[in-house]
Amino acid sequence: MIDLTVVIPAFNAAKTIKSTLQSIVEQRMQPREIIVIDDGSTDNTVDVVKRFPQVQYVRQSNAGVSRARNNGVALSTSAWVAFCDADDIWHPAKLGICLKAIRQFPATPFVFHDFYMFNDSEVFAQSGTFSGKTIFPIFKENGITIKDILKESKTLVPGVEECKDTKEVEVLYGNAFEGLIFGNFVLPTTVLMRKDVFQSIGGFDPSFPVGEETEFFLRASKNMDFLFVNVPLAGYRYNSGGLTANVPRLLTHGLRAFEKHCLEDPMARMRFAKNVKTAAAKRYSRMSYYYLSECKRSEAGKYALDSLRYNMFERRAWFTLMLSIFPVPVIKELRRTKTWWTKKMYS
Repeated sequence: MIDLTVVIPAFNAAKTIKSTLQSIVEQRMQPREIIVIDDGSTDNTVDVVKRFPQVQYVRQSNAGVSRARNNGVALSTSAWVAFCDADDIWHPAKLGICLKAIRQFPATPFVFHDFYMFNDSEVFAQSGTFSGKTIFPIFKENGITIKDILKESKTLVPGVEECKDTKEVEVLYGNAFEGLIFGNFVLPTTVLMRKDVFQSIGGFDPSFPVGEETEFFLRASKNMDFLFVNVPLAGYRYNSGGLTANVPRLLTHGLRAFEKHCLEDPMARMRFAKNVKTAAAKRYSRMSYYYLSECKRSEAGKYALDSLRYNMFERRAWFTLMLSIFPVPVIKELRRTKTWWTKKMYS
C-alpha cells in the first residue's frame, strides 16, 4: 500500500465515474485512500460511488473543480496526493511505476506522466504528450517536445513489486517553469504531489473557473523541479465539444495566469526575459487570432498590437492586425473560404 490519497472531483459524472473508480481500485499498488468530492451533482453520481465501499464520498455545494480538489487534499491523511478526473482512467501499473520514480528521486515533490487519449469508441492517440493530436498547443506552436523543456533524463527499471510487466521507463526532470511560460503541458489526472507542498503554495485558485491547472502548475513550477515519467499511465477522455465551447475562457484565463506569474513578476521577467517576451507575443497573437475568427475586430486589433509590443516580427499578429481593418462581411467570407479550402485539402 502507498502512503497516497487519490482525490477525484466529480460533477454529474454518473456515466463515467464507474470506470474511473474501477481503474483505481484495481491498481497493483493500492493507495491508502480514495476520496470523491461531489461538487453538487444533480444526477445519480452518489449511487455509482456508493457501489465502491473502499471509496470515501463527500458532497459539497457546487463550487467548482478547484475547491473540490482543495477540499479533497484537506481531508486526506496521506503524505502524497494524486488527482484523477471523474471521466479519466488509470493504467493498473500507474501507482507502482510512479512509486519507483518517487523512491529514485525522493527530493522531488511533483511527479507527472504521459497519457493516452480516448473517446467512447476508440483510443486515438497512444501518447497524448508526443502525438500530433496532443491537447497542448505549446508543442505544435513552438516546434518542441517535453524533452526540450525537461532536459535531464534517467532510466528506471521497475521491480516486480511496482510493475510486473513493464521494462525500462524513461524519466525526465528539471525546471518546467521556462516551458510553462508558453503554455500548459501537465494534465491533472497524471499528477502526484506531496500534500505539504501542495498546501504550502495554496492549492488551486478558485477564481479560475476554467484553466485552473494552467495557473496552478505555472505557480508551482517556480518553487520546485518537476519529474516526468515517459510512459502513458492514464487515459484522458477527449470531449471535443467541451473543449471547443471553453476556448475563449481557456484563452482568457491562461493569459491571466501568464500575466500574473510572468509579466507582473519581476523575478520571472528578469530570470527568463527572452522566454517571457516571446511567450507574451505568442499568447497575445493567439488571442488576436481567436477574436478575428469571431469577427470581433477591435479586440483582434488590440491584442495584435499587444503582441507586437513584445515582438515586432510576430507574423500572426501582423496578419490579424491587417485583417482587422476589413469590414465584418469580408472577414466572414475569408473565414468561409479558409474552411472550404481546409476541407478540400484534407478530404
